[in-house]
Amino acid sequence: TTTEGTTSEVVEEDTTEATTEAVVFTDSVAVQVGSRDIKVNDSTYTMDVAPYIQTSSNSTMVPLRFVSIALSGESVANADSSDLIVWDAAAKTATITAGNNTIVFTAGSGTYTANGITLNISNQAVAEIVDGRMFVPFRTIGEALGAEVSWDANTKTAMYN
Repeated sequence: TTTEGTTSEVVEEDTTEATTEAVVFTDSVAVQVGSRDIKVNDSTYTMDVAPYIQTSSNSTMVPLRFVSIALSGESVANADSSDLIVWDAAAKTATITAGNNTIVFTAGSGTYTANGITLNISNQAVAEIVDGRMFVPFRTIGEALGAEVSWDANTKTAMYN
């Protein structure tokens, strides 16, 4: 039986934890700089925009919606109608809700919020809107959602595996 004190302690732990629980349901996700293809497990889908390298940070920037959905195991075929990501046009924020995690990116910001804790985006990268899509670093979104991230410099391919 859980006592009231124990319950409060667990809630306090959850709100102060800087890491997120893994919510990855897919085996692998891969994107290549300059290619609109996203490989999810053994299937390949076409995004409407391609990942690129942000010059100021040397970070691989990916469309937040497609990559978040692929990582969570939802169908990227209907990415624009997914409830996983909520876009607030006035605040220019994209909120990802996956499992018990809530991750918020703001266009023009070098920080993001993971479960209420503000963290710096790696390599001093900044979330940005390009071609009508919110782009964030592949590494940051993967780590925020609990994925292992790798990079193949020869092919310019970023992967969650």
